[in-house]
This record gives sequence, C-alpha cells and structure tokens, in this order.
Amino acid sequence: MAAESAFVGRNLWGSALRCLAAGILAAVPLVAAEGGGSSGFGFGWERLSASWHLAVVLAVAIGLGWFGWQRYGPAPSGLAGLLAKGCRAVAIVLAVLLIAGPAWYRSESTWLPARLVVAVDQSASMARADGPGGVTRHDLAKALAQGLASADPKRLSVKWHGLGGAGDNLLDPAALPAPTAPESRLGSDLDRLISLRPDLLIVVSDGRVTSGPSLISVAPRLVTAGDLGLYLLVCGGDHLDPEIFLDEVVANREVPVGEIEPLAVRMSVRGAGSTAPVAVRVELNGRVLATTSVAAPSGDPAALLPLEAVLAASLDQEGPATLTVVAEFAGSTCRQDLPVVVRSRRLSVLLLDRSPRYELRYLREALLRDTAVTTHAYLAESGWRRWGEAGPDWLPLSEADLDRYDAVVVGDLGADSFTAAQLTALDRAVRRGGLGLVWLPGETGAIAGLAGTTAEALVPIPLPQAGAAMRGYRDQRPRRLFRSPIAERQGLLDPGEGVAWDRLDPLLGALPIGELKLVAEALALDQDGRPLVVDRPLGAGRTLLLACDDTWRWRRGVGDAFLHRYWSQLLRHAGQGRHNDTAQWRLFASPRRVQVGEPVTLHLVRRGPGVDPPAEAPVLRLVSADRGPSETPGGSSTAPVAASPQRSAVLVPAVAEGEGFTARLAAPAAGGWRLEIAAGLDTKTVDAGSLQVLPSQAELRDPRADRPALDGLARAAGGRVFTDPAALLAALPADPRHEHRTTTVLGLWDTWWALAALVGLLAVDWAIRRANRLP
Repeated sequence: MAAESAFVGRNLWGSALRCLAAGILAAVPLVAAEGGGSSGFGFGWERLSASWHLAVVLAVAIGLGWFGWQRYGPAPSGLAGLLAKGCRAVAIVLAVLLIAGPAWYRSESTWLPARLVVAVDQSASMARADGPGGVTRHDLAKALAQGLASADPKRLSVKWHGLGGAGDNLLDPAALPAPTAPESRLGSDLDRLISLRPDLLIVVSDGRVTSGPSLISVAPRLVTAGDLGLYLLVCGGDHLDPEIFLDEVVANREVPVGEIEPLAVRMSVRGAGSTAPVAVRVELNGRVLATTSVAAPSGDPAALLPLEAVLAASLDQEGPATLTVVAEFAGSTCRQDLPVVVRSRRLSVLLLDRSPRYELRYLREALLRDTAVTTHAYLAESGWRRWGEAGPDWLPLSEADLDRYDAVVVGDLGADSFTAAQLTALDRAVRRGGLGLVWLPGETGAIAGLAGTTAEALVPIPLPQAGAAMRGYRDQRPRRLFRSPIAERQGLLDPGEGVAWDRLDPLLGALPIGELKLVAEALALDQDGRPLVVDRPLGAGRTLLLACDDTWRWRRGVGDAFLHRYWSQLLRHAGQGRHNDTAQWRLFASPRRVQVGEPVTLHLVRRGPGVDPPAEAPVLRLVSADRGPSETPGGSSTAPVAASPQRSAVLVPAVAEGEGFTARLAAPAAGGWRLEIAAGLDTKTVDAGSLQVLPSQAELRDPRADRPALDGLARAAGGRVFTDPAALLAALPADPRHEHRTTTVLGLWDTWWALAALVGLLAVDWAIRRANRLP
C-alpha cells in the first residue's frame, strides 16, 4: 500500500511539473508583419525581475509542497488520502506561484513613421546670394522642401521649424518665409528642438551664431538623445563682399566760380582684405569734375574701417548746382548729392618785396589784368612805399588791415623790413584768420634773417643760410618743374589740357631745400625730385614757399597764360582758409559708422602746428541730427545723415591725450548724430564731424558661413555634413520607420478564479478529512 501511494505521488508531482513548465514556456515571440502590425499572447511573471528568480520560486514552491505532503499528519487510507494530501500540496505550490504574480501578456506591434524635424535658419544672413548658381542660402531650404514633399507620410512624418530667432515657430514648407531674424540663436534653438525627441534632425544653416550658446554646446544633448540621426546642410561660402558707405561730404556751401575747391569725402569700408582701390569721383549733371583713388584700409575684413579722400573740383557756371559724390569699392557703389551755390568771388592779394624784380613785376601786371583779383603792391626799397595806385597810402600790415586780404606774397625780404608788431599781426592772421602767406625768396638770401623772429615759424622749411641761398639762385642751374602726386590728388598746379610744366622753359636757379617742417608737403618738384613748391597748413591758414623766382620766363611767345595759371592756382589755394573756415581744431568720431552700444572714440585734434591748447579740457556734445544738414564754421556744409527718431543730446567730457583730446562712450540710439563743442573752445574754431549709429546688424556684419562650427558639431554628435540638398536626401534611410510595441498585462494572481482554485483545493482537503472524522 505504501509503494502504491509513493507511485501515485510521483505521478502527481510529475504531472504538476509538466504543467508548470508548459505555462512558463507558453510565451510566444511575436514578429510584426511588413507594412502593418501584429499581436499575440504570452505568459510571464509580474513580480520576477530576473529569470533566475523563477528557479528560486519553483524551488520554494516544490519544497513547501513536498513538506506539506510529507508532514500532512493523519490521512485517510486509500485514494481519498492521496487526494487530500495532493490537494494540500498543490494548494501550497499554487499559493507560492500566485505570490510571484503569474500573468498573461497581450503584445501589439505597430510600425510608425519616423519623426523628422527640419530646422531652417531664419536669420538675415540666410538671404545672402552666395549659393550654387547665385541662389540664396534660403533657396537651398526650398530645394530640400521640394525633395521631402514626395516622402511617404506613412514612412516619414516631417515637421519644419525655424532657427535663429524663430526657434519655436512651425513653418510651412510650401511657403517658407524670407529670412529676416536680426540674430542667430542657433545653439539655444537647437536645444529646444532636441527636446521634441525626433528620430531624424536636419539642420539647414550657415552655422553663424551671434547670440546665445555656441553650436558645439548642443553636442552633449544630441549624444544623449539616443539614436537621433543628425544631418547638416551647410549654406553659404566664406567670401565677404566688400562694401562702402558714404558717411559725410564736407565742402563749402558757397563755391567761387572758376576756382578749385576741395571736398573732403569721409567713408566707411568693409572688406579690407580686398586689394581693390577705393575710387571716388565728383559729378555735375553726369559730367565728371574730379576723380581720385585711395588704397583701402587694412584691418579686420568684417569691421567697418574709416577712410577719407580729398578731391578738388572747379565749377564754371554761376547759380545753384548739385554735386554728386560717387564712391566705388570692389563692385560696391554708393553716392550722395551735395547742393551748393556757385558765385563770383574776388581774390584779394597783397604783394611785398624789396624792389620790382622781374618775377613780382610780371606777376603784378598779370594780376592787375585779372578782373577777379584785387592786387595791392608795396616795395621796401628806401622805406616802404606803394607800388602803383591801388591800395592804402600806408603799409597795410596791421591785424585790421590784413583782414581785407586772402593771400600775402612776401618777396626777398628779411626781418629788418618789418616791425615786431607787423610780424605778430602776420602770424595771427595766418593762424587765426586763415590768411595765406606765400614766401618768394630771392638771390640776396634775406629770408635767412627771419631766424629767431616770430616769422620763422611761418616759413614751411627750416631757414637756410644766407650764403647757401645766394649760391642756389646765382648758379643758374636749369630746373624743370614737375607736378607732385600730392598736387595731382588735390587738383593743384593743373597746367591745362595738353600742357606739362616740364615742357616749358627751364627755371634758372632755386633756393636749396632739404628737409621740410612737420606736415609740410611738396606740391612741385624738379627733375631730381627736390622740392620747388612747399605747402604747409598752419592753424586756420597755410604758408607756401616757392623756391624759383623766374616763372616770368614762361611768358615768351604766350604772354601771361602759364605764369597766371601757375600763380592764380597757388594764390587761391593759399587763401582758401579765408573762405573755407577758420577752424583750428577738428572733431571727429572713430569709427564714424557704428552699431548701437558699440564703443566710439571722439577725437579733438589740432589741424596744424601753432594752435594754442585750451586752458581746460573741453566738453563734447552729440546732438541728434534730425534737422537736416549741419553747418560747420565758415560756411562749410556737411551732407545730411539719417535722422534720429527723437531729438536728444549727449554730453561727454574729453581728456587730454597726445596732442589733442579724446572722449570714449558707447554708441547712443540709432540715427545720425552731429558732433559739437559744448564748452572749452570756440565752436567757430572747430571743424566738427558726425556719427552714424546703425541698428544692430550683427547678422550682416560678417555673413560668412561658419563651416568649422558645423563640422565640429557633426564630429561631436556623430552627424553628417552636406552642401547639396540632393545628396542629403539620398543619404536618408530608405525605410526610417520604427516599431512601436504595446503590452497589456492580465494578472492571474488577483483574479477570482485563482482564489476559487486555491479555496477549492483547500476545501476538498478539508471535506475529505471531515468525511473520515479526522481533525
């Protein structure tokens, strides 16, 4: 009987183990069908986190079941006893297994389209037309949109987002808006797009970041995003187009008819790496009056660098006129109109010499025949006397007398011919009044006698020794006059159509000139390159020295034609300070064209030597230029610049620096600003400039594509870089879909029938025992 019970028990345990194994292995692997989804059922355990936990649970269950079988106590005999013991053992095993959480798992698998996010840079630099075939950078995004339009929506779900100030905006790929964002916040915008957790990310950009974190700072987020596929479409090149801007044109608002008038053209140039020169010309009704060419400044190609050119034009018709200034630089052109009034203006000249030598004699006669010139002449021989009938009866060398003259020609005279008061009056008339002083030494070498006097500073060269001066004139060495490059740029000493000074009769003898004084320049040279005409600005006026005194030789056969042309140009050039302005100082900004908030330095510098500094540092003022053109002292005019939206002023104290004063500040509100003196100097003695403040243009200042930044991002995040939209489209996965699996858990351990089974087994055990009168 015992053997039979053991046999039956082994069969029951074997059947139970086989049933458990079948339940454990009932999980069926599911494979989704192509193009759709699938579903299936499987068996598992909710409370078992590792597979080996099942072995422990089974061991515990079997052990407890075996223990309950062996230690059952008194049992009915026969089949009833085996059934009672089996129900208790199975109930114990079932209870342990229910604690492990048996459950049915329903799995559903669905293929979803890949989520593709296309991020398009909407910053203003994307409008630059430097793509293949001259298309804009933004056009590459449009080409990409056309390629993605044919994508199967069941395989690829595409969303378009803007970058560069528009990071949260959804875009319509069929009508991408024009790129106008004023800044590039690519780093922060990409960081926000990564939070959308796309499967694929395409970035269409030139890589330029002008605000916020850099692109490389986003790489860690891309790496931690998992299987994110990154594709970068690089737009734009590394070429910077040169640009030129006309800041201001400074010229006389009243121009004398037939006279050469200078125009100062102040510009700002970007693209300094270009080797092309800057060409500037002045036009009147389409006719070119003057032209010049200056070298482009060196420096940062992306920065706006200041540049100035000086031209000289002559207008031969009275009345109002509009000059057009045109500046060209490497294909970039800008122009500005300057209204002027052309009027007749007489030139007043005072001639002083010891005796009526040939040069002064013929010059006096030529000027007397010129109806546009008033000439007074005086000789110092045997005491000062008037030479001719024109002019006052006394020597007009007081400060009040000198105010009536534009230029004074001093011949072969020394300090013994003047009083100290007269020399002081000459000095003040030049420095403060803008008088032009022309020195014409002679063979006596009397100019050497000016050493140690007030007049020594008025001579544009170091004074020579008297003996050297005499030998220079008396050696009669032939010298031919050549116009210097400086004179050509300023339009001075123009011999006329088809004529050259060096083809005229040679000049015999000249004052030997070695070094020139500070800021002095040679307007004419001889065949050996030695100066023959020297020009030096001094305060509000200027001084000239003519080394040769026999241009009268040019009269042979032609009369006054060449002598008058030569002298009239020099005299009008010398006397232009009387009619231009009496400014001894120049106030200007560096740079002249900036953006809001950028640093600006205001410079107040002397226009020439001999200008006395103010007792205290002056105070500078910036005034909003919203009232049209500003006028500089003496009738000069500055062409209007863009008006500021509000009228305001900014006071800035200046500090001494070098030979002048400086003041530093951050650029104020956008618009045009006129520079002025608020205190410390007479405004009539200052040639004031202007400042142009632009809205922030960081996007357009340096629009070159930042290819290194995009390459670095691709390397750090495992992405790929493309320059062709077609190549990028071809590199996308053929089937980018991903499988989405959902599982529904149906727990068996907490169901009513699991409880009923457990209770039923225990109830059968209890019923059998009660039927056999067992406890």
